[in-house]
Amino acid sequence: MLVEHPINIKRVYSVIWRRSKLDLAELAKNRWVNKWSIKRLATHHDRAQDTIQMHLSALRKSDKWMKLLLSQHDRKLISKSINTPFKGVD
Repeated sequence: MLVEHPINIKRVYSVIWRRSKLDLAELAKNRWVNKWSIKRLATHHDRAQDTIQMHLSALRKSDKWMKLLLSQHDRKLISKSINTPFKGVD
């Protein structure tokens, strides 16, 4: 009688997915100064629309955008439009 025993080989690989960090200053400027849509921002930054929306919401709620490297002119424009809803330009 022949009994077969399966041979199990288990290997564990450590994999880390590394992406470049999102440039939040560029994101803020393109959204609130250049009036880009969420869709256009997502395509430009190669991220999901939900991810872009999450970053924009975090910037808006925490006032972190004020600490970004932006020109004085861009800061004024952002402060005027950051809480104004708009559809954006594609």
